[in-house]
Amino acid sequence: MKKFICLAIGCLVHLSFVFSQDEMVAGWTFPDNSLAADTGAAINLSQEIFTVGGTSAIELKNGFTTKAAQASGWNDGMETKAWVITISSGGFSNLSISSRQQSGGTDPGPKYFKLQYSVDGGNGWEDIPGGDIIAENDWETSFVDQLPLPEACDDLDELSIRWLMASNEASGPGGNVQEIGKSKIDEIYIRGELINGIADHGETAVTVRPGASAKSLRIEARREIQEIYISSLSGQALGSRPVKSKSIEIDLSAHRSSQLLLITIRYKNSPEYQTLKYFLP
Repeated sequence: MKKFICLAIGCLVHLSFVFSQDEMVAGWTFPDNSLAADTGAAINLSQEIFTVGGTSAIELKNGFTTKAAQASGWNDGMETKAWVITISSGGFSNLSISSRQQSGGTDPGPKYFKLQYSVDGGNGWEDIPGGDIIAENDWETSFVDQLPLPEACDDLDELSIRWLMASNEASGPGGNVQEIGKSKIDEIYIRGELINGIADHGETAVTVRPGASAKSLRIEARREIQEIYISSLSGQALGSRPVKSKSIEIDLSAHRSSQLLLITIRYKNSPEYQTLKYFLP
């Protein structure tokens, strides 16, 4: 069976996925003394926000609702200093980002930021269309409200996003940012649609969608299914089940939540099989 699953994964069929459900992928609201995401998929809850380029250490100060991440030391930081998060977007598509920033008051921080993304561990960065941000001494001027992320951000083991300092100009009356200038960030949300499978290839049309419970899935096909194989994205075999029917509901409560599963389907009296991805909430 394991040999079969490895072969199936190696020959993964390109499928289109149209079933969707909006979910929180990762979120930072800093309700306590932690820089880690406090909402979203379990795989992202250990991910901490950080800065690059040589700012001060991050502190947690008064935020939009509870606390916010704050750092100083943004002087001479144009195109080098940034707020950064790294998450997994595995199992999600049609992503969007929201955030709020505040610069200054008596210690004005950077006025201009731009949102960028990286799909290669931060080696290369691309601008997010519409991601130019102006930050002032309030939480509204900088508000980014569910800005769509490029399709290249979908379904990745590692996705990095940064708020890059785009100018040395300080908020408020202007002038350049000084070493004591402060920048805050809060209410960061990455949302997306769960990727669950549906493929339409004539006689081998099949759908994979949530079942009656949160940890079950229902598979419906146009042809009779002989057997179903379940494996992890890395190729680890998680089980198989004979079917001899065109539809079946499978209990997945024994499997770890917040992971992508590969569902490989073999049809009766046929060497054909299909493999679809399914994100287990």
